[in-house]
Amino acid sequence: MNLTGNSLEKEIRTILDIYEKYKDQLGYFEFAEPATEQEISDWEKTSGITLPESYKDWLRFSNGSTIDMSTAEFFGLEKITKHSKYETYLPDEYVWIGDMIGDGEALLFSRLTGKIVRYCDGRFTEYDSMKEILLTVIDLL
Repeated sequence: MNLTGNSLEKEIRTILDIYEKYKDQLGYFEFAEPATEQEISDWEKTSGITLPESYKDWLRFSNGSTIDMSTAEFFGLEKITKHSKYETYLPDEYVWIGDMIGDGEALLFSRLTGKIVRYCDGRFTEYDSMKEILLTVIDLL
């Protein structure tokens, strides 16, 4: 795994270290193979949506992942496409990229601002990047 130059390297390594240390006590983890630059570029062209750079860095590590069963799920390109094309209760500016905490909390990003957003019970909380989301996941673990 080459994380050199990835803006999320420290957080990714911390999550992997926690998993290795506590895997007998934690729930299911899965990290898919990384997305290639070509796959990311093709998805953006096909969907007409530009992903935030910090989410692209996550996809460069894992093109779809589950962390501690339901603590977090970060969608791969294939699943982002499905959700972004569904009729949902969310305003059109948002693209669904994952779920948090297993209680119906959606992880989104705004096509208008590029910010990562957590949505739960009618409230939107904005984050500047995936780094902040991963720090939240690390705290939950």
